Amino acid sequence: ACKRKEEQQSLTEQQPAPKKPRLVFTDLQRRTLQAIFKETKRPSKEMQVTIARQLGLEPSTVGNFFMNARRRSMDKWKDDNEGGSKMCGLPPGGTVVHMSQMAQMGNQTNAMVGHCLGEDDL
Repeated sequence: ACKRKEEQQSLTEQQPAPKKPRLVFTDLQRRTLQAIFKETKRPSKEMQVTIARQLGLEPSTVGNFFMNARRRSMDKWKDDNEGGSKMCGLPPGGTVVHMSQMAQMGNQTNAMVGHCLGEDDL
């Protein structure tokens, strides 16, 4: 056990590799990725590669965006539903989305994707 501890100490004394700087998306990249996320929560690898190529990003960056966005949307869903379900009589965590809301959300999303992926913006 002592040897391992000594080995770990000698490893921590070495200079770690410098961290890569954090990537900040441009406004167009962010809006496009968000619009696509509203349509498709889990795009295929091929779709991620295409998105990355069109936006000038690494495919791994696009994959990470979708993974983080799914996590954020779950966290937001939990926050939104902590007390809101009492009105409809469902237990905490229950969600009701009316069909009229879904249709309205779909129209807004289609318009946003069309705008963000328009040829004049790329």
